[in-house]
Amino acid sequence: METRVNYEVTRIRPDTTGDPDRTIDLVEVYPGPLYFRPEKMAEMMLNANDNFYVTGATLLDRVYLEPCQSRMTGRRWVRTIPNGVLDDNLYSLPQF
Repeated sequence: METRVNYEVTRIRPDTTGDPDRTIDLVEVYPGPLYFRPEKMAEMMLNANDNFYVTGATLLDRVYLEPCQSRMTGRRWVRTIPNGVLDDNLYSLPQF
């Protein structure tokens, strides 16, 4: 039986190229710290059933991430599952 791992996303490194697409280059997760590119996280969620989440205002508020894929380019990324609260998305996390 496969072991499912739950990772808490704790910090982000925003896009450093300056292009307008607002991508995230790298995320830091716990347990670790470990560092993943969003494309790798999407692959892990699709293939290994691993979960990634952001903790909201309280430790009980978890917002899970979901993998996404561009129909045109095939590029994968992740996003928080929309819940109408803006301060629990990836861009609200501290940067490194």
